[in-house]
Amino acid sequence: MSMVSSTFGLRPIECAQIKTVKVKDDLIGMKIKNAKHTDGRSFGKYRTIRFQIVDEKSEEFEALGASYRLTALFSNKSKVEAERWLKGARNFLNQLYAKNRDLKKLARKNRITLYSGRHQFSANAKQAGVPAIEIAAMMGHGSDETHVKSYGKRRVGSGRFTIQADPLDVERVEERMQVKQDNQFSQQLGR
Repeated sequence: MSMVSSTFGLRPIECAQIKTVKVKDDLIGMKIKNAKHTDGRSFGKYRTIRFQIVDEKSEEFEALGASYRLTALFSNKSKVEAERWLKGARNFLNQLYAKNRDLKKLARKNRITLYSGRHQFSANAKQAGVPAIEIAAMMGHGSDETHVKSYGKRRVGSGRFTIQADPLDVERVEERMQVKQDNQFSQQLGR
């Protein structure tokens, strides 16, 4: 799961609902159902990320294979069952840290979680100089501020980053941010 999250920026529950689509001759797209779309924290129900498979030894190829295996694992489970499975994985990690003396000493921020890969995805994108609005679109955020405040720091990124945002998703994030800015301005004017 960590490889899929660090390569494609998926939330753990999103691994259950992905589809690959052909974007262009040399690009593959991954259509992802945004987990946060129902609470208004995303720009829409789905997002698409784009990438190339250069060779069968590439990180993207390996992660794509892992994503297929995760999708197969979750395919015959309901969302409730998938969430229960993820809760079990979280509990396992928590017990591991609670019972292992050496691991218990680690500061909470240095522990591996189900979101560690997603944090690394953000850090890698930042280190590679990907614009904030594109990172927001790839991560399914409705604002370009979320990943800045809450996700991996640029200094821990690898700088290797080959994933691309879908231009339509970038536009949707920009539109959502503009509406939010307009609403805040209207509230300041007392309307």
